[in-house]
Amino acid sequence: MKQISSLVATSVFFLNCIHAQEPDGSGRMSIGSHTILAADQVPFWLEMNRLGQVDDQSPVQQIFLFNWQRSDKSKGGKLSFDYGTSVTGRLSERSKVYAEQYWGKINMGKFYFLAGAKAEPVWADGLSHTNGNLFLSNNARPNPRGELGVENFNPFKGSWIGRFSFDGKYAEYILLDDRFVHHANLHHKRAMINYKISEELTFHTGLDHWVIWGGTSPNSTIGKMPGFKYYLRYILGRGGGEESPETDQDNIAGDQLGQNLFELDFKKPDYELKIYYQHMFEDGSGFLFHNMQDGFWGLSFERPEERPLIQRVIIEFVNTTNQSGAYHQYAPDPSKPDSLIGEGRDNYFNHGVYQSGFVSYNRMMGSPMFIPTIAEGISIGFESTRLRALHGGIGGYLSDQIYWSGKGTYSRHYGNYGAPYPRFRDLYSLEGNLHFQTRKMPVSYGFKIATDFGRYLENSWGCEFSFLYKLK
Repeated sequence: MKQISSLVATSVFFLNCIHAQEPDGSGRMSIGSHTILAADQVPFWLEMNRLGQVDDQSPVQQIFLFNWQRSDKSKGGKLSFDYGTSVTGRLSERSKVYAEQYWGKINMGKFYFLAGAKAEPVWADGLSHTNGNLFLSNNARPNPRGELGVENFNPFKGSWIGRFSFDGKYAEYILLDDRFVHHANLHHKRAMINYKISEELTFHTGLDHWVIWGGTSPNSTIGKMPGFKYYLRYILGRGGGEESPETDQDNIAGDQLGQNLFELDFKKPDYELKIYYQHMFEDGSGFLFHNMQDGFWGLSFERPEERPLIQRVIIEFVNTTNQSGAYHQYAPDPSKPDSLIGEGRDNYFNHGVYQSGFVSYNRMMGSPMFIPTIAEGISIGFESTRLRALHGGIGGYLSDQIYWSGKGTYSRHYGNYGAPYPRFRDLYSLEGNLHFQTRKMPVSYGFKIATDFGRYLENSWGCEFSFLYKLK
């Protein structure tokens, strides 16, 4: 109830701010329609990275989208405001209408505060397999959050120290979706250091930390878990207290996971190159790079010129097979039960207490390569957390009005150390896309075709026809 009251209070605050704005703000609105026709199953790239809008159990479906967004400035001009909403309707085997996004944002120079459910900005024209972030893409429907952040903050002056700048965010999510542990919360913080090596070259590094905490487990031996009383334990990665589940007392409080971030940007007048690496961890062994082989590597090439035939190319690779080794506190000699080896079996994105895993509305919040198992309408975690995937994307313009793109992904899935597949399962997923923008009307049309084949998912093919009308 306190969480709901806080959201209501925040909404009222935003409305009061909006009333103080000048009437010269800018707004935009769009209405869209997507028709999907598939064989027995919707192909991977017609379903994933779409905020959970597509019904994976319906080969024929119609999706309707309404989006509205507005920006304004305060009378003094020191503050600016962004706010918006989107509504999704779907005709399928599981038809529904729901508010997908509802949010407001206050910008104060380099700082901002955001409240509500908002999708992530689409990066690289959607060619990345996970929107450039292994842990947070647009694969799942967003849950509401309160977020305080800073962007490109440069407090230093001087020749070399002035080249440093900082980005950061601190967020708390309210998980409204149905999951194994009811009324759980999600904490997120991210800190980035940026160093401008030269006018053309910038290096970025930082830390991304997530914690699922609190809530009530249907497991009677666990029941209601500590909430804000143990908040510092959760966000600082400390062990659980006497009221925590036994596993939290033996390890750390909540479901803790994160990633180390590294990125190098190289900008020339005629092209831009980005190299990025994200290294995941679930516990201390991963944080200390015992799982050095695991991570997410990417390369993005972009031509800034207007509408070239090939505008962007992306190549990405994911490996999660090591997981700090095959053993965790294992006694190889039964006669020496105290001689334990191994800190492995990290089993990424799964957790023994928070059994739904790192999901939002039954979809992985990050890379869609991880597909949760659904039982009785809720996620019960990921069957395969050990995988390798190679992804490529390319896009450009055939003319001023026609955009084209293609994506291809090959993945090999091994299950997990506790329940390995008898034989690995491969998946090949392909997608082609054409997008046509009319000259005289704010109307665009799209066509996609996609296919899957392999042993991890059913072989399938499908196509999509889309329509978008933008109103200013």
